[in-house]
Amino acid sequence: MRISVMSIGDSGEARLLRDLLETQGHDVRVVWVGKPSDVFEGFDFFGAAADAAILAAHGDDKGIVFPEMAPDVDTLELPDDRLTPDILRNNLRLAPPLVLSTACGSGIADFAAAFTQSGTQTYVAPDDYPEGADIAIWVAVFFRELGRNGIEAAVARANAAVDTESSFRLFD
Repeated sequence: MRISVMSIGDSGEARLLRDLLETQGHDVRVVWVGKPSDVFEGFDFFGAAADAAILAAHGDDKGIVFPEMAPDVDTLELPDDRLTPDILRNNLRLAPPLVLSTACGSGIADFAAAFTQSGTQTYVAPDDYPEGADIAIWVAVFFRELGRNGIEAAVARANAAVDTESSFRLFD
């Protein structure tokens, strides 16, 4: 599977996820997101379509958190330094069939809808505020099980591998 991992303010998580996924035999591209508009260019896999994308990021009830930037660094300015479902809806043109977000607060219908309108068939994100140490375990189990047993079983088995407050939600 070709997986694009987008690092938004959390390079350690992105590196760890890349290493875990590569040991499973996946081809992984890490996109080091420097400014908000980089997100919309990171869904491809070196010019080809990615099979999946992972947003390795932090989030809250306002959206996916971006580092504070100086004015005019990017033409895309984020309210409260947050990438919101509305901004995704207005700027995302093509997303891979599977998008997984590790950002807290991103497991809501508005984020799922923003991706599905751009081609995503399945969106998976945390139910709440997962423990950071559980993210790598969850992702490793999920992608290992995905090819073997399908999406619903993969989510169920990954959720069983972590504490309840670190579970993820499937939108398809």
